[in-house]
Amino acid sequence: MTTSFAVRVVTLFGLLAGASASHAQQVDCRFFRITADNLGIYTEPRGDSTFLGSLGKNDFVCVAGDQQVGDRKWAYVAYQLRGGDERKTLDGWGIMTALVPASQDEVAAVRGRSRRKE
Repeated sequence: MTTSFAVRVVTLFGLLAGASASHAQQVDCRFFRITADNLGIYTEPRGDSTFLGSLGKNDFVCVAGDQQVGDRKWAYVAYQLRGGDERKTLDGWGIMTALVPASQDEVAAVRGRSRRKE
């Protein structure tokens, strides 16, 4: 993790401690696309912490930091980017190996789609 990215992560955690969900969605992030069929999101960067939910293949997420824990690198997922720039707050951790950096064109395409029906 680079120093500037680590500083943003520390700042993020300070903001999240007392911030509302709308503030959490304004974090400095990098967008990633999920490549696994299913990515579990947890409250802490370890698989035995509280399970928050899962995301599917080709979903796009805002990663606001990462942390190495043992032999696994975890991504701090602030939110899922949905169509029309809609965001679903996650504030959890997922395995980094299930993610690839999203291109600007991919992110623009997601923002241009209408919201998916659930």
